[in-house]
Amino acid sequence: MERARNKKGIEAIVGAVLLIVITVVAAVLLYLWFTGYLTGTASKAPQINTVQQFIVTGASISSSGQVTAYVENTGNVPVTIAQANVLNSTNGAVVCAAIPGGSGSGAPTSPTNLSPTSVSSGGSVGTVTFSCSSPTLKPGQSYTIQLISNSGVSAEYTTTAS
Repeated sequence: MERARNKKGIEAIVGAVLLIVITVVAAVLLYLWFTGYLTGTASKAPQINTVQQFIVTGASISSSGQVTAYVENTGNVPVTIAQANVLNSTNGAVVCAAIPGGSGSGAPTSPTNLSPTSVSSGGSVGTVTFSCSSPTLKPGQSYTIQLISNSGVSAEYTTTAS
């Protein structure tokens, strides 16, 4: 009878060892799977960014009302400028507006024509030009040039009219 008990005791030890080995192997497999999954997901994250990012690096307003602004794409999505405004720096009021295909004088209710400007890749610089025939642009006065992309992102630059 003692032999039967000893045999059952050995089987219990073998069973416990097998359960421990199976648990350790399962834990290692889960760890490797999650590590690979998280690494793969993290490496794809920068490619998901689709927000347009740009800055106005410089601008000028000539005495004839010609407005020139330089746009740098700081993101990885192409930027297309869809609207430009000249704002009074003191009160933020729109003094002159421009849109592609505009045929007005540049007044906020009658936008002038905006040259189509697209800046394709990050680091590229484009030039935005338009004319304001509105007599409200005064030499020596400070104005803010506001550029708005086709997705609604805007950037501003303050300059003094010459």
